[in-house]
Amino acid sequence: MTEESDRISHINHVHIEGYKSIDNLDIDLLKGLNILIGENGSGKSNFLDVVHSSFSKSFKTGPRKIGVFIETHRGTPILWEYENKSTITNDSLNLNATVSLSVSNKLISNQQSFPPNETQWDNTILFFEKLGIKYKPVQKIGFQLPKELSGNLTYRVVVNRLDYGQPNNFLWTEMENLLILIRGQENIDREIVLKNLYFKTPLKESLCRYSPITDIRFSSNLNIHSDGRTTSIENLYPEFKISNNWVPWSYLSDGTKRLFYLIYSVCQFERAIVLIDEPELGVHPHQFQQIMAFLKEESANKQIIIATHAPEALNILGHDELDRVIITEYSPKKGTTMRHLSAAQKKKAIAYATEVGYLSDYWLYSDLEK
Repeated sequence: MTEESDRISHINHVHIEGYKSIDNLDIDLLKGLNILIGENGSGKSNFLDVVHSSFSKSFKTGPRKIGVFIETHRGTPILWEYENKSTITNDSLNLNATVSLSVSNKLISNQQSFPPNETQWDNTILFFEKLGIKYKPVQKIGFQLPKELSGNLTYRVVVNRLDYGQPNNFLWTEMENLLILIRGQENIDREIVLKNLYFKTPLKESLCRYSPITDIRFSSNLNIHSDGRTTSIENLYPEFKISNNWVPWSYLSDGTKRLFYLIYSVCQFERAIVLIDEPELGVHPHQFQQIMAFLKEESANKQIIIATHAPEALNILGHDELDRVIITEYSPKKGTTMRHLSAAQKKKAIAYATEVGYLSDYWLYSDLEK
C-alpha cells in the first residue's frame, strides 16, 4: 500500500511587521478552533487578511515582514518568511523582496530580488511537493457574500472544457466532478448528467443540521445540445429544500444565503486552514449558536480561526478550552497586539461562568478586554 503523503496541518505561530494597524505582532495559534475577540478597529480583520495573503499568489498591499510557522500532520515544522526590502532612492522606487522556506530548521529555499507583489508562492508549493507534503490553500470567508453568489447560480458546461456562460464559478467542484465523470461517454442525456452531478453527503448533512436547508440538488430542468463534436449542458442550477419546498437560489433569504456560503466553504476542504471574519453577521442569534457548533465540529480536522464581536461565540467553549480565546487590542503606541488569557483571567472566567452559566456574560460584563 502506498504511504499517504504528509499534509500541512495548522499554523503554530505568526510574526507580522508593518501591515496597516500591525506594527510588530507575535501570536501563538492552536490546532482546531481559535476565536479572536476585540473592539472595532483593533486589527482582527487585518490579521486575517495578511495571514490569508501570505498563502496566496501575491501580496496586494503586503506587510514589511511576515513569518508563518506551520506544522504538518506528521509533526514536521516549517517556517515560511517574507520580507519586503523595497527602497526609495532619488524619487525612484526599487522593488525588492525575499521569500525563504525552512523545514525542520533547515533552509531549503531562499529567493531574492523580485517585486513584492509577485511572491514566489508557486515555487514554494513545488518545494512542498518535492518533500512529499501536500498543500491546500488557506480559505478566507469574509463578511460579505462573494460576487459569484450575487447572481442566480446558473451554469453552462461544455464537455472537454469548462464554460460557465457567465462569471460564476462558486460551485466549481461540482462542475469539474461532472466533467471528469462524463468525459469520454457517448450519448450524454439528462439521466447521465443528473447521476453524475451531485453534492457530497457531508455537505448535505451539515446543511440539514445547521441551517434551514434540509436538502440540496441540481434541477432536472437542464438542456443538452450537441453538434457532433462537442456537447454543451446548459441551465444547470442548484435547488434548495426549505420548509418542504424546493426553491432556487434567488428565493433564499439573505441570512440563509450567508449560512449556505459559510457551510459550503468550510466543507469544501478536508484538513484545511480556514479564516472566518464575523460569522455572526446577517444570522439569527439561535442560528449563530448552530453555526458555532458546526465550526467546532469541523475544527476536529481543520484549523479554524474566526474574528467575532459576538459574545455568544465563547459559549461553545468548555472551561478547559479558554486558551482558544485571543484578545486583540490596538493602541497608537504599539499598534495591534494579541494575547491569550492569563491564568488569573481564566480562573476568573471559569468562576463567573460556573455561577452565572455563560462565558458570553463574562465577556459582556467583566473586564475581560482590559
